[in-house]
Amino acid sequence: MVVIVVAFVLGAAALGERRSVPIVRPCTRAIMVDSRLWCDEEVPAEVAALCPAPGPEAHEPIAAGDAFDTSRLCARSFASPDAPGRGQSDGQSDGQSHGQSHGWSRMSPDDLAALQQPVDLNRASIAELTSLPRIGPALARRIVQGRPYDDVESLVRVRGIGPATVARLRGRAFVRPSVAVP
Repeated sequence: MVVIVVAFVLGAAALGERRSVPIVRPCTRAIMVDSRLWCDEEVPAEVAALCPAPGPEAHEPIAAGDAFDTSRLCARSFASPDAPGRGQSDGQSDGQSHGQSHGWSRMSPDDLAALQQPVDLNRASIAELTSLPRIGPALARRIVQGRPYDDVESLVRVRGIGPATVARLRGRAFVRPSVAVP
């Protein structure tokens, strides 16, 4: 389990000063909902659970590292952030705006790294891939160009990634199993 330090700024009443006080919170699966961190048992299984009835009809699963703006999300019928036309399934963009206008996006790469959230090698944007240890923009582009991957170990076929880098990535990188379309 990863321990996350979430810093809150508290006002010092006597002096009117602001100081950071770290609050330790264990969290292995994190999402952001309306700019608030939800961890583990707080994370619903499906996106429809974030909206009051009638809400969206889809029963899309929530992935660790997803971010939601419920005012936008609940006002529409939706598709997941990596559905065609809704995000960056090609991984080519910077990752900052994918799906945001629809209320469903991904956390920023900095948040993904700080919270140690998993990243899908076949679906992540270049920016998301740079949240992984020892992966810069050039290596992230090569990872995108080498898609699809069957497993994390397949990364050794990417120039610049060897067994030691794969070992470092194993805790954060994953490959979502393919779903056969009938």
